[in-house]
Amino acid sequence: MTRLLSLARSRPALLARIVIGVFILLEGLLLAFGPSASAARHEIAEAVANADPSRHWEPYADLGIHYAALINLGLLALLAATATIWTRPFESSPEDDPIVRERPALWQRIVLPVAMVIGFSTIYGMTSFASKSLWWDELWALKVCVHGTWKPDKKKPDELKFQPTTWKRCAFYYLKPTNHVPMSLAQKASLSVWRAVTGAKEHEFSNLAVRMPALIASGIAVLLLMRLCGAAQGAGLGALLLMVHPWHLRYGVDARAYAFVVPLCISAILACRTIIFQRGRRVGPWIWLALNQALWVWVYPFGALEVGMLFLTLAIFLWRGEENLRDKVTAMIRGGVTHLVAAMLTIQIFLPNFMQARLWAGKEDQGHAIDASILKDTLSSLATGMSWKNQVGLPEAQGLTGLVNELGSEPLAYGALIFLLGLSLLGLGWALKHQPRTGWLLAAPL
Repeated sequence: MTRLLSLARSRPALLARIVIGVFILLEGLLLAFGPSASAARHEIAEAVANADPSRHWEPYADLGIHYAALINLGLLALLAATATIWTRPFESSPEDDPIVRERPALWQRIVLPVAMVIGFSTIYGMTSFASKSLWWDELWALKVCVHGTWKPDKKKPDELKFQPTTWKRCAFYYLKPTNHVPMSLAQKASLSVWRAVTGAKEHEFSNLAVRMPALIASGIAVLLLMRLCGAAQGAGLGALLLMVHPWHLRYGVDARAYAFVVPLCISAILACRTIIFQRGRRVGPWIWLALNQALWVWVYPFGALEVGMLFLTLAIFLWRGEENLRDKVTAMIRGGVTHLVAAMLTIQIFLPNFMQARLWAGKEDQGHAIDASILKDTLSSLATGMSWKNQVGLPEAQGLTGLVNELGSEPLAYGALIFLLGLSLLGLGWALKHQPRTGWLLAAPL
């Protein structure tokens, strides 16, 4: 480890090329021993000829794995060739930002966060949301991708046999966007741990085990928000407000990947703020940001828009924070390389799914266009955790409520919504004025 640190300081380009060489080797092994592109294309051609391409997900996934490795080989070669440029040192060595605090004690860094996340998961696990059975789209992913289903035995058609899903199907089956892959993989791992601990049979499952990744992620979101606020700005109050917020309570137990978006968004803001505080001088926060943004886009592909806005905000602060042009350009190059690495990771893990998405994208029978009704529902959910108005006549709306239903009239509901959103905007305005770096990073994803 000492030698690596010494090499990183004395010859950073050489160390970077060694690391890149390892990944080039891995991609090469994937091309040589991974899925065959020719076999996948042949199987796809047969499926198309039989007018039944949608049932054959695996060759599309195999083709995506192969193409992603080819693309990343080219990008890795580019990074290796330009390593002397993007690893070049800064000319100036600024002092640490005064906002950067001393490293807290071990119990504050590990014991307390773990205890908080476990406590949060337990509290949310006891709510009516987490203790009830799975909803339709949650159940679909569980049956088709995560767990498995009972099907007629091929040898004994009169008998049913449980057919579990494979890890490959869990990761790459994407003939419907209902498979939120990061959550599906986390659920499969959670169920595997639950079965190992309890001795449950292969066909058994637990609602709580399926929801546990979401519960843990939502607990981490509360912890990250506390870290983002800082003690001086009322971190405990901010974390408590998120913990009891109806919107976070509703989606924080949801066995879909939406539960991952909040902690990843806060984590990205924290990573960007750390980079700004340190003026991009340390490698660790850049690696943190690259991994976070890749995971964010994998969880929610449209999150690329928020990632782009955060990148722009980060670039502006880094550019303005340097005094000479060379350091400004160096900071921009570091930011660009970081997001290129994030894109490479996303390509490798999501291109197999994207190859299948072309079969259904644009042909959905349910539109997602924004209109006045959806906008009111969205703003109401953000402010109160409730939809704007519950359609009591619909079977799926039984037992639910809405802001208008609770307050009794639309004028009162408009007033409450404007008041709550106004408070949020006032808080954001205060942050933009008194803590501009944190404030603008908070505003960027909006």
